[in-house]
Amino acid sequence: FFSDAACGSSITNVNIPTSANSASFFFKCTSAASPTTIRAADHAGVLTAATQGETINARSTTTAVSFSTNPVSYGNSTNATVTVTDTDANGTKSFPSGTVSVASDSGDTIAAPCTLASTATIGISSCTVAITPTHASTHTISANYPGDTAHSASSETGQALTVNAATVTVTFTAADKI
Repeated sequence: FFSDAACGSSITNVNIPTSANSASFFFKCTSAASPTTIRAADHAGVLTAATQGETINARSTTTAVSFSTNPVSYGNSTNATVTVTDTDANGTKSFPSGTVSVASDSGDTIAAPCTLASTATIGISSCTVAITPTHASTHTISANYPGDTAHSASSETGQALTVNAATVTVTFTAADKI
């Protein structure tokens, strides 16, 4: 038994007992590929080879954005933490990897890139970027995770960041009279 190169994994020597006409085996692909082909042939090459196409689906994810400070005063920055979670109910959870794009609908300055790092919880990765607002108002911050070889893409399409006007204090002093 063997698979094609799309999965990068191979199975060798699955024995079928002479008293049976089939065998069961477990095939674990480490990356999503569509389709992955599994082929079978007898050792002596006497029987007709069989081919079975299988689709290995990417693990589902969710993406969320949170802020270290919200609201923030104009002139100050805040950190945005992007969390990407493997939410697939089947199989073993794994850490999403790669770079997440973070954007603002208000033209804010965003220190990029946001490269995911594994957390202490299996299946959850996160990254943090600084956001410096360009003006006072409500800003919508979004994050897009494009997926990796094992995980599907996901997005946070609108987390509100409130930017308050800066407080300005003006002090007047009376001029001394002569």
